[in-house]
Amino acid sequence: MLVKLRTIVGKEGEVNEKYGGYEIIVNNPDFFPWKDVFNLLVDASYEIWIKRQANRLTILSKPSVD
Repeated sequence: MLVKLRTIVGKEGEVNEKYGGYEIIVNNPDFFPWKDVFNLLVDASYEIWIKRQANRLTILSKPSVD
């Protein structure tokens, strides 16, 4: 899934593995593929959080424990 996320995000963000899930740093919110990223994560049963970190939006996700 890491490769797929990096392919979707492209140059509009950075994807790193973190906490057993992913940290996605949004470089360009106007062109970031929000829908595709969220659909991939939700379809894979990941929980998602969004926060602002160092003046950039960051998406944190981890597998759901349901």
